Amino acid sequence: MDDYGVPRFGDFSPEDIGNIYASEAALAEVSCQGCGRMFKVALTEVFASKSLGLNDEIRLSRVDYGDPPNVHCCGAGPAMSSVMHRILEYWSRDYEASMNWQRDTTFEGPIAEEPVDPPDTIAEVLAAVGSGVQSIRIMCTSRRNRCDLAGRITTEMVRTGRVLVTYHESYVSIAHQMIEGLVPSADVGHWKEERKVTLVEFSRLKDIPLSTISCHHSGGTGSDGRRYAKDL
Repeated sequence: MDDYGVPRFGDFSPEDIGNIYASEAALAEVSCQGCGRMFKVALTEVFASKSLGLNDEIRLSRVDYGDPPNVHCCGAGPAMSSVMHRILEYWSRDYEASMNWQRDTTFEGPIAEEPVDPPDTIAEVLAAVGSGVQSIRIMCTSRRNRCDLAGRITTEMVRTGRVLVTYHESYVSIAHQMIEGLVPSADVGHWKEERKVTLVEFSRLKDIPLSTISCHHSGGTGSDGRRYAKDL
């Protein structure tokens, strides 16, 4: 079934989903809650909440297809919610970088029966990272909610240290936008000893003395044992 519940008889491809404007697509395995019949269905970001992406819903085990396809598998099936079992394929694309779909197996696999409660505030995110229980990985794309989250986390980290933000060359403008107005412009840029936020492309990371970048609430560990922010 495609993302509109229309039967498809070929192999799944994000190119064939009904939502031609989608930036995320997944092939999921669900079952009818009534009789247990299995279905392979397509998902796009319309199955996510307004504040999160489809990959966030998958990561948090909250992704939901809703009612199973109405194929008269049983009497009560079409009126009951389906059961989400696993993500078979996950694809995404970012129009600012490329129109091509890219597969990411990070978000593929079984979906836990009980949803995982996400941290509700930036403070809780930083507390989890500072404890060493979790690391931060924010996909720096043109999605507005991702830019906002990355910017606020970076700003909070600056209060206790210096932050390194790395990005692909395609996202140079987005990397600047996400902290614009949150951290003084003079404190942001390519590495200088007095700057609080260092912005650097992946290809130039070797030019940065990581031992000078330290932050108590951050996502990685440098060669000298100090912690530093990575992959925002």
